[in-house]
Amino acid sequence: MNRLLLALFILMTTAAPSWAQLAGTDTKPGDPCTAAEEGYVRRNASVARDSSEITLMCDGSAWQSATGSGTSGITALTGDVTASGAGSVVATIATNAIGSAEITDGSVANADLAGSIALSKLSITGTASSSVFLRGDGTWAAPSLSETDPQVGTTTASNFCKANVGGTAIDCATAAIASADISDGTVALADLAANSVNASKIVDATIALADLSATGTASATTFLRGDNTWAAPAGGGGAGDYQILTASGTWTKPAGVDPNQAIVVELWGGGGGGHSNSSAGGGGGGGAYRKLELRAGNVPASVAVTVGAGGTGGAIPTVGGTSSFGSFPPAYGGGKGHYSSIAGGSAGGGGNGGSIVGAGTTDPDADDGSSAAVYGGGAGGVTSSISSATHDCSSSVFGGGGGERGSKNACSSEYGGGGGSKAGAAGTSQYGGNGGTANVAGTAPGGGGGHNAAGARGEVRVWVIP
Repeated sequence: MNRLLLALFILMTTAAPSWAQLAGTDTKPGDPCTAAEEGYVRRNASVARDSSEITLMCDGSAWQSATGSGTSGITALTGDVTASGAGSVVATIATNAIGSAEITDGSVANADLAGSIALSKLSITGTASSSVFLRGDGTWAAPSLSETDPQVGTTTASNFCKANVGGTAIDCATAAIASADISDGTVALADLAANSVNASKIVDATIALADLSATGTASATTFLRGDNTWAAPAGGGGAGDYQILTASGTWTKPAGVDPNQAIVVELWGGGGGGHSNSSAGGGGGGGAYRKLELRAGNVPASVAVTVGAGGTGGAIPTVGGTSSFGSFPPAYGGGKGHYSSIAGGSAGGGGNGGSIVGAGTTDPDADDGSSAAVYGGGAGGVTSSISSATHDCSSSVFGGGGGERGSKNACSSEYGGGGGSKAGAAGTSQYGGNGGTANVAGTAPGGGGGHNAAGARGEVRVWVIP
């Protein structure tokens, strides 16, 4: 046994070098080792004397080099990139080792640059200074400003220079600037000398009112006064106005009315109501007309206006209401139709017309101006049964026409309201309202009501004369 061990020792210590060719099939790293156990080590031959092929270890599936590197492996880096040591080591790029050839064209971005590029880094000939510029041929040089082909025509001191017609040269021979040389709308007021523009320089009908320096407001009611002010002429010319008021309220004087302007007010009182008695109930009298001519300065800024109501018709009719314009004289309403029952029969009559003196009444003889009334109301027609005398109604010019009874025609008025009737024709008016017939109300303004009908409302019209 001792002899066998000794022989084995001698054999191992005298074995051929590790790169000697061994008998049998050689095994290389990466060959399968499925027949051997994991971790099994074997010695192998290498013709290339690569130590990584001599000692192999089985990793369970393939033979792997147990030495890690051979005699031909890289152990150090030299040159622009240097590294040394075993295993994983750090490689270092030498200073100024990267040149233009190592950089891919177009791959350096702005973010890769540190700061700005100094002029000293540029590959340019010449010397950089404040009097030279970089020329296109890569040279620092002073620019040449000499004109090899002058394009200036005739020059004259203080003359205006402009391009010639062909635009090929500058011509300074023109002594003045022509209109064609100035762009429209470019000359400001500051460019004009004092008193340099006269009437002959202004095109006719080109100056608008807004271009004038006058104070005040230009309008249809103002005129340019000698002191360069827009104003309404004294004594008239102010704002004109016309209003028709058919219900009581307030009239307001328009703004801008001159105190000396005239204000004309027309008023009609309400027409009286007609009586309903079937045999003798008379129609109502017409309302009166009044005209006021006032100075605007005497009229308050606001005036209370009352429009007289028409009288009601029926068994107990009422007189027409009074129309008024502030505290100025009013126009009174027409009287109501009447009826009286006496022994042996009935008798009745029309209401008196209103006047500028007072309202119409039921008194058949109170014509306030007789049958030829001008300003007074016309008398109502009546029978002798209820009066000292039998008479027909009367007409008027400004007062209301009298109402009538029975089959008589009611009386008329030129300006006041016409009287109402029962079976005859109603009274008429040229400027006021007409009276009504049986069961027909009077028409506005101021018409008396027919038998058993209401009188018409009054009216107020206000004119401000321009």
